[in-house]
Amino acid sequence: MARNDPMGGGKPLEITVSSPSEQVEVVHPKGEVDMHSSPQLREVLKSATDKSIEGIVLDLSDVDHMDSSGVAVLIEGLRWSRAKGISYELAALSDAVRVVIELAKLDSVFSISPTISAAIEGLKKKKT
Repeated sequence: MARNDPMGGGKPLEITVSSPSEQVEVVHPKGEVDMHSSPQLREVLKSATDKSIEGIVLDLSDVDHMDSSGVAVLIEGLRWSRAKGISYELAALSDAVRVVIELAKLDSVFSISPTISAAIEGLKKKKT
């Protein structure tokens, strides 16, 4: 279904979670984060913040579209992370996500890294 179809979403959202170290989780959504798929991302981020880890990296390189409900989930993830003392980094923003973040003036709110490896390095520096 097309993104502008009022009855359905666009591309289905696929989310993978990897752990490059036992204290960091990388969440990698792929597809469109919209009102139909954002609850799925919300659940994954909530689960990550419920663990005893030091950092979450959100790899947004393969997000083709993000609407306001997706932005709300990113903000919820940040809030949950801060409440638990977990570092939270957005990384490798696709152009579509970057535009939304910048238009909403959230680029000064989130910690944003150009790559996954830079985000993980940033988490290590925050820890020390």
